[in-house]
Amino acid sequence: MLHTLLKKGQFAHDLFLYLPCQALYEHHDGDPYTDLDLIAIRDGQIIIGEVKSSAEAFKDTDFAKLRSVAEEIRPNVLILAATGSEWPAEVTREAEALQASLAPVGVTVEKLLLPW
Repeated sequence: MLHTLLKKGQFAHDLFLYLPCQALYEHHDGDPYTDLDLIAIRDGQIIIGEVKSSAEAFKDTDFAKLRSVAEEIRPNVLILAATGSEWPAEVTREAEALQASLAPVGVTVEKLLLPW
């Protein structure tokens, strides 16, 4: 998580703010729907994302929930971050499908692979 924040914040020109991981709820008194590992504002852009300890840890349910959340929040950037040296083909396909589905609402999907 910290490595992702460093990567995204190091090129900020004027402003970089972030929040710790936040649980998201469908209903005020319901169970958590999902959480967002990354919530930041960099130079006026809203960034949200999911951070995993390995690239293989991304599952179909993660992509479905991220799609739903991004459609509601409409961030400028949705980041998928993980440690590792290579993205699995399945994760790359899911990320590309996510980008295609979110492009009409102006959300860019970024994959960020971090060395450990």
